[in-house]
Amino acid sequence: MDHQVRHPVIETIKAIVEKSGYSFEYRLFQEKCEHVENLIAECREKDVKGIYIMAAEMEKSDIYPFLELQIPIVTGDNLFYEEGINSFLIDNREGIRRGVDYLVDKGHSRIVYLAEDIDIFNFLERREAFVLEMAKRECGDASNRIRQLGCNVEEAAFSMGKYLDEGMRGVTAFILESSVISMWGSKRFLSGIYEFQGTSLCLDLMQLHQWNFRDLN
Repeated sequence: MDHQVRHPVIETIKAIVEKSGYSFEYRLFQEKCEHVENLIAECREKDVKGIYIMAAEMEKSDIYPFLELQIPIVTGDNLFYEEGINSFLIDNREGIRRGVDYLVDKGHSRIVYLAEDIDIFNFLERREAFVLEMAKRECGDASNRIRQLGCNVEEAAFSMGKYLDEGMRGVTAFILESSVISMWGSKRFLSGIYEFQGTSLCLDLMQLHQWNFRDLN
């Protein structure tokens, strides 16, 4: 069950768990080639006392099977609190602050926030922080610089294509709200439809990317 992962986050969790008198195991689950029923049976066999699920874009069908274990469950998403599932969330405001600071320090002032078309707490907090941090850095009113692209990768890619066709109007950098939004990059820019220069940079614990563009106006 332990894949000997030595990531600093995993090591920190392991140290905290062991300090409390429990053992910690890290399990990588591949849903395309494994069955969740087998994983649940494995948890029962090992008498697991609690689970911290780290995953992206989790849905109810990904989480609910574990409820039958009747043990504490923690996820990285707060969509499931009504079922008594706790969540450990990143600091949304701090992530946005670092993203805005980085881009402004690099000389960007015309920054657009690309969002999903979903108004959940995490996303709303990030959008609010974006407007506040842009104002702090004297980049003007950024409330009209939040563009919602869609609820999935295909919608985001299509909407982004329309946005690019409209003209970027001096925009030189983006902050991307989530992994759904970040994946349009591979469909639009990396496909060669539009060129980009510079780097794609992940900041903090969020999907914050910096893109430098040319020939978009």
